[in-house]
Amino acid sequence: MNMKTYNLITVLLLTSLLSAAQTVTQRLDKAVKLLQQDAQMKHAMMSLYVVETATGKPIYALNEQLGLAPASTQKLFTSVAVFELLGKDFKYKTEVGYDGNISNGILKGNIYIVGYGDPTLGSWRFVQTKRDSV
Repeated sequence: MNMKTYNLITVLLLTSLLSAAQTVTQRLDKAVKLLQQDAQMKHAMMSLYVVETATGKPIYALNEQLGLAPASTQKLFTSVAVFELLGKDFKYKTEVGYDGNISNGILKGNIYIVGYGDPTLGSWRFVQTKRDSV
């Protein structure tokens, strides 16, 4: 899943959690069901276990015995933080330049790539950075 999808999932989850008329358990259940209905989650495996911090009492569980790679859950927290800090319209920038001369379609010089932290640099996952675009 790409960053936009994680942001959408996060917003759906948080929006559902903030609705005031339901208990925390009901809100979590509603948010998870919404998430599971998303087309991109068709083949996903989910596991969620939420406890009350003061008592340690479980308030929501979904496949709580299912072992998943920790990186999968960490991406959610990273995505939320990036979305909050950088905003929904933020785009990484990567500059490509050269020096020298181009003669008959051949560069006689150097190519320079100046990155500003773009993790996608040529990723097939994003329209803007597919091989033909880059």
